[in-house]
Amino acid sequence: MILVIYQVAYFQIAGFPLIKILGIITLLFLIATVTIVILNRKGYHTIPMKWHFLCGKITLITGLIHGLIGISLGIF
Repeated sequence: MILVIYQVAYFQIAGFPLIKILGIITLLFLIATVTIVILNRKGYHTIPMKWHFLCGKITLITGLIHGLIGISLGIF
């Protein structure tokens, strides 16, 4: 079980471990979620709120996966 978690967490994608890639994706989608609201409030662009909610859901999912893998590595 422990070996499987390490293999998943440190699976290399483009030379970076999966856990690092998930963290970067989470951060980028969090920034996109906030940017949509800021752009809509200031009136620069009118981006439908469905994109805000979609980015929020993706942020939540990738953040949970990233966090669970990180916590699992810390426990073992």
